[in-house]
Amino acid sequence: MSQKESTETQQACMVLTSYLSSHRMRKTPERYEILKAVHQFAEPFDINQIQEKLKDSTISISLSTIYNTFTLLENAQLLVRTKPNGRYNKYMARSLTQDRRYVICSGCGQIWPSQWRAPKTSNNKTLPHGFKPIRYTLFIYGQCRQCQQREQKE
Repeated sequence: MSQKESTETQQACMVLTSYLSSHRMRKTPERYEILKAVHQFAEPFDINQIQEKLKDSTISISLSTIYNTFTLLENAQLLVRTKPNGRYNKYMARSLTQDRRYVICSGCGQIWPSQWRAPKTSNNKTLPHGFKPIRYTLFIYGQCRQCQQREQKE
């Protein structure tokens, strides 16, 4: 891996290697190239955007390989998929080091980062089943102001 790659990307590659080994799957350069491309997006992206980014890659990667790798990355918990307005998928790299929060408009499909934080639990309180949170990705679905106004006019 080059020095340019972030620690987050390097950690994700290690998680992928472990996942592939434990499931006795091949460690192909295409899978790692797709994972690295996923980590270049700061905002949610769709399959066409990742395909466009991969056009500059030194190896040829088909759309079918991208879809199959996305499924694999979701199963390895390295990729998060959401369907903001029920019509198309948006993807985000799952962070291994930080919490992420988004508000998603179910009307227009816009996704914005949110500053809202989940309530912290004290050391004396535990979540159900003795669950201890490490990190989280939170999606809050609703309607943005513009979609609310549009709905009121109708």
